Order: sequence, then structure tokens, then C-alpha cells
Amino acid sequence: MIESLTPVLMLVVGLGAGALVTLVARALPERGRLIGRPICAAEGCGLPWWAASQTARALGIGKACPSCGAGPARSDVLLEVGTAVVFAALAVTTSAGAMLAVHAAFATLLMVILAIDLRHREVYLILGFGGIALALLVAPSSMSGSWFSAAVGSAVGGLGFGGLYLLGRLLYRGGEPLGSGDITIAALLGAMAGFPGVLTALLVGVLAGGIGAIVILIAGGSRKVIMPYGPALCLGGLWAMLVR
Repeated sequence: MIESLTPVLMLVVGLGAGALVTLVARALPERGRLIGRPICAAEGCGLPWWAASQTARALGIGKACPSCGAGPARSDVLLEVGTAVVFAALAVTTSAGAMLAVHAAFATLLMVILAIDLRHREVYLILGFGGIALALLVAPSSMSGSWFSAAVGSAVGGLGFGGLYLLGRLLYRGGEPLGSGDITIAALLGAMAGFPGVLTALLVGVLAGGIGAIVILIAGGSRKVIMPYGPALCLGGLWAMLVR
């Protein structure tokens, strides 16, 4: 009975985690702090704390900003709902317990990194290296299974993407096909997934990034722009947790 209710419970918890994701994704790039009072995405107006959930605002609970009258940003609502869906999916593929809690924390972190990198093309060290430290600390309760596996996975991810970054700099003189922050994300995925799980996470991330690059080229983007590998790698990490 409890197991059957877990996905529903995790969906509700995921909405709360999604509100946290949107808060951090707005506060860190725009105000330089991890957590800050909710702000209106349209004009940057301050909102009361009860307006932290953009999904609740979209449903009509305190929908309009009291200063400018704007509603919640669609991207924030999608981010919250997406986080909730990931939480529910994790509950289906992972038994209730310490591992589910750890993977939910990983998913929350990856969603924050994905949102910030997608919007600002930046990976904050406090999220990347802080996440690596957390993943190494809780490794025995995660999909990596051990501290050694997490450490090896982190090294493989960081060194692997570090090599790709250097190769890209040589091939694309004057441009960067990868961002340096992608190396941090790859190392983070390795610490989360361990070895050989990191290989699955990176493979899915590279494939997703390649699809994103093709879309950019078809849309008329320059071949020398930084390809969206950061968000794609985060998707790879989420995939690895769901299909482990």
C-alpha cells in the first residue's frame, strides 16, 4: 500500500522541490545568493514568500504580481512541474528509502544546474563542486554504491570531458564547442553515478547535446557557438538514475 502511494507522495514533494529549484535558479544568477525572496520574472519585483510556488500561482493562488500585475513565467512553471515528474518517476524506479532520498536530492541539484546553464550559460562552482562533495559523501547510499566507485566515476567524467574540451579548443580556434563548466558537470555526474554508471550518463548527455547542436545549426546558429552540453549532461544524469 505504501509502495503504491510513493509516486503520488513524491509528486507532491517534487512540487515543493521544484519551487526550491525555481528560487535558486533565479536568486543565484540575479542576486548572487542561493536562496532569496521570490521575485517576479517579468520585472524583478519582490514577491511574498507564499508566492514561492510558481505552479500555485499559475493555478490562481496569488497569481498576479502585486507591483506590476504579471503572472508567473511559463519556464518557471514548467521547471517546477518537470521536477515533480522526475520525483514521481524516481519513486517508480527506486525503492523507498535512503537511496530514493539521495537521488531526489541529486535530481533537485541537476534541475537547478540545468535551468541556470540553459538561461545564462554558466555553471556555478558552489553547485558543481558542492554537488561533487555531497555525492562522494553519500556514495554508499546512491547508485554509485561506494566511495571508490564515486571517486573513479568523478575522475572519468572530469578527465573525459576535460580532454574533449581541449580537443575542441584545438579544432575550433576562436570558438568553444564546449563550455569549461561542462567539465564540472561531467565530474559531478561521475560522482553521482559512479563507475561504470558514469558512462551511461555521459553517453546520453552527449547524444542529447548532439541533438541540441543539430537543432541550433538547422535554426541558423553559428558553428562556433557553445553547444548546449551542460543541460544535456544534466538530462543524462537524470536518465542514469531512472534506468540504473
